[in-house]
This record gives sequence, C-alpha cells and structure tokens, in this order.
Amino acid sequence: MKRIMISLLSLGLFLPAALTQAADTSAPQQNRRDFAQEHPRRAEVNRRIDRQKRELKRQLKSGKITQAQYDAQMAQLKNVKQEERSDVKANGGSLTKGEQKNLNQELNATHQEFKSNNAAPANQPPATTPPPPPAQ
Repeated sequence: MKRIMISLLSLGLFLPAALTQAADTSAPQQNRRDFAQEHPRRAEVNRRIDRQKRELKRQLKSGKITQAQYDAQMAQLKNVKQEERSDVKANGGSLTKGEQKNLNQELNATHQEFKSNNAAPANQPPATTPPPPPAQ
C-alpha cells in the first residue's frame, strides 16, 4: 500500500512538469508561425494584394469596370496570392528576395491594369449613330 501511495504521489508531482514541458515545446512552433505570417517581405506582398483587392471593389462599385473585368482581375490577384503561399511553404515561412521581386513584378502588372481602368470614362453611354440625311 505504501508503494502505491508513493507511486501516485510521484506521478502527481511529475505530471504537471510534463504538461509544462509540453507547453514549452509548442511556444517555438507558435513563434515560427507568427514569424511566417509577419515576415517583412511576405507582409509587404500581402498588403499590396489586399490594397489592390480593395481598389478593384471600389472600381466595380463606382462603375469603372464591369463584373467580368472585376472577376478576371480578381482571378489574377488570387493566382499571385497562391504563388506567394506556395513560395512561403517551400521556404519554411518566408519569401526570398527573388521570389518577392517576381511577385512584385506581377503585382505591378495588375496595378497597371487598374490604372487603365481609372483612365476609362465611367458609365459612358453607348455611342449612337447619327440619323441618315433627309432624302431629297
């Protein structure tokens, strides 16, 4: 009986230490996850993607682009975001400078399309043909 009590006490004393140790091992994983999400190169690319998405929504709402244009340009941004995710996954949570450069070049191209959307007149009525001249 004495042996069982000692075993139970020793288990009770070691169990909290084991739980504390398990919590300590998850902290580095959480830190790595935070680092991956907040890595400066990744954060910069993601801010640009978010900003361009907001701009597209604004252009659609104001009538500067059609729903089809909106869908096509959102698909381009989605592809850039997917490429960013796969690059990050391949590099353990961060982007290399070369990958960041490639993503920024793609975002520059989509931004040029947005700028051309802004240059187009908003909601211009369709052109009408002048009436034919009166017959004599």
